[in-house]
Amino acid sequence: MLYTHIFSAFVVLVENLYVITTSFKNKKLLKRWVIAQFIILIFISPWLYVIIQSRTPEVYQGAQKVSLISLAYTFLEVNLGAGRSVFRNKALIAIVFIFLSIIGLLPPWDKKRELFLLILYLFVPILLLLFLSLGKSFFSARYISIFIPGYLILLSRGIRRFKYYSLILLLLIGILGVYFLSLNYYYSNLANLNRPWREAVRYIHENVASEKVFIFAPYMWRPFEYYNRGKINYETLSISQLESKLFNLSQGEKFWVIIANEGVEDPEGKPLRFLESKFILLREVKYYRIVIKQCKVPES
Repeated sequence: MLYTHIFSAFVVLVENLYVITTSFKNKKLLKRWVIAQFIILIFISPWLYVIIQSRTPEVYQGAQKVSLISLAYTFLEVNLGAGRSVFRNKALIAIVFIFLSIIGLLPPWDKKRELFLLILYLFVPILLLLFLSLGKSFFSARYISIFIPGYLILLSRGIRRFKYYSLILLLLIGILGVYFLSLNYYYSNLANLNRPWREAVRYIHENVASEKVFIFAPYMWRPFEYYNRGKINYETLSISQLESKLFNLSQGEKFWVIIANEGVEDPEGKPLRFLESKFILLREVKYYRIVIKQCKVPES
């Protein structure tokens, strides 16, 4: 596990916190536990040396700037999956999940030690990641997936607190229905595969002079940069940044927008409609699942 991903160190940390706080009087167990930790340390030491020497790839790929918006987005991603865009009233669904989770934390606690381990397992890694991300962000929704089983157990505990089986059944059907719709939308719109990025980046290199380049969706900068190799500068765009970033351009200024995966991020087509209604289209090139537009800010 530790060789697979560095964030799994939080699991080891949680296990140690649990053993120390629940078995600190059991000298025999603690002695065996400490020996086990030293054995783990010996076997992981080659990888620790590599990490300390900073020779690892970027282990926090997809790191998000921590904010209330990014945390809310992560919560939706955990509960609704990659097909979350199919749901129009995401806030209402999120409130239901939050409500069930809070109920899952409330007493009575019939298995206190198990619940204590669950709380450590779920909250310690995430809170530590948030704290460590106050400087350079290490928080990433995809990499907290190893702690999601703890959240699902908490959610299940909340569902079980209801006395009427008909209501429990209704909640289960509703949640499974949400997951089904999300998965169905995702597998029906696999728009994040097989794009001809090599050709698209070559076109950008051949045609962009000093104009600004924007990429939507934000995480699409990675396949772009693989072929770009730092040759031209660019910025990423999210739905919430469309107006703030593009309206800051000067009158008459030309710019480029590379649009990919908008079907998943925004199936309603807001980026395309926004560009068409607010700016002058100079040229457009379409590749498979990639659209490149050169636009111009209108002059008053």
